[in-house]
Amino acid sequence: MLRAIRLRLGSLGLGSLGLLAGAAELQRFELVSEFLQAPVAVEVLVPDGAAAAASRLPVLYVLAAEPRADGNRGLAEIQRLGLADKHQVICVGVNFDTMPWYGDHATDPGIRHESHVVRCLVPEIDRRYPTRAERDGRWLLGFSKSGWGACTLLLRNPEIFGFAASWDAPLLFTREDFGTYLTAPHFGTAGNFAQYLPAELARSRVAQFRDHPRLVLAGSALFGGEPNKRFDATPHTETMHRLLDETGIPHCYDPELKFRHAWNSGWLEPTLAHLAELARSDGKSANSVNLSNTGALARP
Repeated sequence: MLRAIRLRLGSLGLGSLGLLAGAAELQRFELVSEFLQAPVAVEVLVPDGAAAAASRLPVLYVLAAEPRADGNRGLAEIQRLGLADKHQVICVGVNFDTMPWYGDHATDPGIRHESHVVRCLVPEIDRRYPTRAERDGRWLLGFSKSGWGACTLLLRNPEIFGFAASWDAPLLFTREDFGTYLTAPHFGTAGNFAQYLPAELARSRVAQFRDHPRLVLAGSALFGGEPNKRFDATPHTETMHRLLDETGIPHCYDPELKFRHAWNSGWLEPTLAHLAELARSDGKSANSVNLSNTGALARP
């Protein structure tokens, strides 16, 4: 069962973070999925004028980093900044009833988040909205656990999703990290967890990602070592960048986005700008892009 509600900006608490810069319409509906234990709210920002646009629009899937009943924090920040209108992209807040790690549980049919996104949510969004319903018209964005999700969804489903951006995520987790940050109840077994490790996926999927950059990497507030120095020896974002370079997977890497580990700390707007630039570059470059604090592009 689906229950749709159309809302204008500010009619939900999501707009209370500050002055709203855009005219995008916020819509919300409840989605019942065979892959989840309970219905979830799906929130969608539709750019102003989308209905009258001459062409269909890309969709940005904004991935939640935790289960929430009151909305997607990333979508709230995009709404506050007016980024749906700025980039002319339909923005979808992806929410879950249990802690999201964007995998399918080994045995529990009600914790299958990857299947929910790919087999339930994406088709429903394409059915409801004037989307560019093809691979390169589907973008992913997340941070922390959902940055992991952006990477794994892209790497495991390269025919479904075109581009992804990950900010300050645990991309260098290994099989020994099973159980960390509630991964055990999400994946069920260590063997299943291993099927979703971003570094291992990158090594095994080189051929599918060699043609042009499809991934944005940035952020080091937590998984670069701070605040508890746990990851100093292998800062996750930087090490993943080096791994992708070594394997020949082109990507965009911006080490200069120095923000705290939160949706609203300032990283989202420049990271989304990098993602939109990659997605609209028509694959003209097969090189990695490193961005310095001067804004210049350096291509190795």
